Amino acid sequence: MKPILILFCFCFLLACTNKNADTNNVDPFYVGELKFEQQPLLLSEFVDSIEFISLEFNENCMLREDEIKKVVCHKDHIFIIESQHSQCVYHFDKNGNFVNQIGRHGKGPDETVKLKDFSLDEENEIIYLLDDGKQKIMGYNFDGKMVADIKISQFASDFEYQRGLFYIFCESVFGTTDNYKLKIRDKKGELLKCFFPVERDYSIGFSNKTFTKTNKGLYFINIFEYNIYYIENKDMERQYTFDFGTWAFTKEEVDDILNAKIRIFDLLINKERLSTMNNLQVWGKWIYFTKIRQRLQYSFLYNTETKALKYGQLFDDIEHTFSCDRFLGQTGNMWTGIFNPESISGRLNYYHTLVDDKKISPEKEKELTDRLNAHLRGDYITEMNPWLVFYHIKD
Repeated sequence: MKPILILFCFCFLLACTNKNADTNNVDPFYVGELKFEQQPLLLSEFVDSIEFISLEFNENCMLREDEIKKVVCHKDHIFIIESQHSQCVYHFDKNGNFVNQIGRHGKGPDETVKLKDFSLDEENEIIYLLDDGKQKIMGYNFDGKMVADIKISQFASDFEYQRGLFYIFCESVFGTTDNYKLKIRDKKGELLKCFFPVERDYSIGFSNKTFTKTNKGLYFINIFEYNIYYIENKDMERQYTFDFGTWAFTKEEVDDILNAKIRIFDLLINKERLSTMNNLQVWGKWIYFTKIRQRLQYSFLYNTETKALKYGQLFDDIEHTFSCDRFLGQTGNMWTGIFNPESISGRLNYYHTLVDDKKISPEKEKELTDRLNAHLRGDYITEMNPWLVFYHIKD
């Protein structure tokens, strides 16, 4: 028994010897003085075109706009998960027609207890569901048949799959025996590598969206840092660093947050700190992320070629006036958002106001109005699911 235990401990230590990401030399981008007056960050600066998909509404797929957490597209398939009380992944086709539910809530062998996240194996067309209750990753084909049951023996808040590896993140490590935030496991659930050691147990009560999946690799952000990491296979390196100067949390403030001596929101309000990065998206030369200042969310757009950083609250302009209610993620070179159809009447009135203010022509108003009406399903907006909005990003 002792040799087995010693071998297990040796293997764990070997997997976690690289405790932090490769801190290769990266010149930080100094943000400088920020002025937070109302200034728009225009969609037309980096968006080429927009398309809409209205999702079928029936008793098997009734979605709430404010509950949708993640949308992933693959070929003719669209997969959606909600953030609270998730019991399945909703599967639609490319036209928004409902296909099936994948996974279901329960204690059976093919059911989930606490569904937290999902990720796709695009090559084999398998969808992996993260069950935080069973501490498992469960694989299903697109027809909903279970094909994999992988024990990971850890809690998790966020994960992604890519090329045979699972990247599993848990922000709150309270009560765990191995205090590492990010772990890489193979398709058998075996631990291969881990990053970001935590010196003590803590729970901050929330987690950022940490992963952004691209065709080549993953981008990753760690809370209380201002770095963007790139992960490919089992290797991670810091790729970008943003220096927010006095807008950033100090080390002492982070320690106070982790020791529950102060709340994050008190620092945001009273000391006008900027929150850490969230909602990271990376499309070619464009890097997008959000930050909270006081009670308002600001969007930041960084051009890696020109080294220019722009920021603002709004994503509205005349050519791309259809800004969605909430942005959710990316698939390839598309940015995905959600739009609540109940606000259509307000949007139509807004177009009419633009005509009165001579900002658009009556012909443009008709074009925009026709685009909305073309996607209505049924006679009553209240009997509709949210719309998906796909923003195609410029090269």
